[in-house]
Amino acid sequence: MICAPFITSVEMARVIEKLKARSAYNSMSVDLITDLRPDTILGGSLHIQALLKLLDAGFETRITALPRVHAKVYLADANVAWITSANLTTAALDHNLEYGVFIDEPSTAEKILRDMNDYAQLGSVTTRLQIQNYATVVEALRADYESYRKNSEIKFRRHFRERLEKASVEAIRLQIGNRSAHAVFADAITFLLRSGPMTTKEMHPKIQALLPELCDDNRDRVIDGRHFGKLWKHHVRTAQQYLKRTGVTDYENGAWRLIRGE
Repeated sequence: MICAPFITSVEMARVIEKLKARSAYNSMSVDLITDLRPDTILGGSLHIQALLKLLDAGFETRITALPRVHAKVYLADANVAWITSANLTTAALDHNLEYGVFIDEPSTAEKILRDMNDYAQLGSVTTRLQIQNYATVVEALRADYESYRKNSEIKFRRHFRERLEKASVEAIRLQIGNRSAHAVFADAITFLLRSGPMTTKEMHPKIQALLPELCDDNRDRVIDGRHFGKLWKHHVRTAQQYLKRTGVTDYENGAWRLIRGE
């Protein structure tokens, strides 16, 4: 059973691939609970094609439409459960800072499964035809939605972008506080190295994923005299040397390593 409001096609394909790798996949059944309201689809959070892929994968599949569902719960039979903040999306599973609990106690997993089935009773089981028809309607609506966005007044869009940039700068101020630029990156490096040694090449995309607003390759923001943006790799290098100099890390065989006990 999968319960998640946001689902993308790439991650659904990964699920299907994993299930099909099992010898008994033809006898498997998959229950999916998700939010099929138009705004989740128009915003790109839910790919309706992902649902069609699952329906066509060869499993016995039941998809329940449940508005306002926000739980992210993944179950295998009544044996194990994963309760997490992560949706079934690439952002959640590969980039975001998420947190979850894996439960391999069957009695507890069975209770969670009952709870999810109770949730499902609040929604409605859909058919493939209904989802296909809904996809057609929503795609037509998407065209109108995009047209509406593109035809907004240019002056309004410019004014909005200016205000959005001001808000973004204030959000970055909140994120970095009183820390220097290299201190911000030093904290990120220390966090990453807790999972094990890492080369600078491996570190760069992970830092950019952790601090996307501060690692924008296309712009340079000056916030209270601190530069963030195009020069972020320079900040990483400065932070690496600072951490090494202060004894927090060392560099050996081409990789950075956190000194345990720090």
